[in-house]
Amino acid sequence: MNSLAWFGLSIASVLAFASGSAIGQERLGEEGGYRISVGPAFERDLKNKSTSYGAALSVEKTLIDEWLELEVGLTRLNAAGRREMGIDFIFKKPFTLSQTAELMVGIGPQVQRKFDGPERGTSLGVECVLDFMFWPARNIGWYVEPSYGFGLGSRRDERSLGGSAGLLIRWQ
Repeated sequence: MNSLAWFGLSIASVLAFASGSAIGQERLGEEGGYRISVGPAFERDLKNKSTSYGAALSVEKTLIDEWLELEVGLTRLNAAGRREMGIDFIFKKPFTLSQTAELMVGIGPQVQRKFDGPERGTSLGVECVLDFMFWPARNIGWYVEPSYGFGLGSRRDERSLGGSAGLLIRWQ
């Protein structure tokens, strides 16, 4: 699958998720709808000590009030002649810290496609995240999301630390 097809499949997955309906209801005080996050991202490969930089885009929806949220995210990273794209499905447990701050702890599968270099190919893995969300305004906020990922199957020795931070938009 070429990079354009991979990107198209990833965008289609996010749009399909965004057009679905919720199983549960929204948390008290939320206006409903989706939360969209966009911002810069980085990833540090713990095996070969390389760092990649890029951008992250995700859509999040509450599935079970105060218990389960699902985030579908896309990440595009570049470093020293290497390009990669990933998509993840993170299941999160929300914790309310205050009226304007939330913490979410999550885990889920990720698929990464490396387009260049000796590790070229598609790999499966698991990503663990802490997602800090701050809402100074009703529909606009910001987030910080550190992550840890590890590979499965033939790439089970892959380990990475990463993260993203940026803008949050509540969309009805």
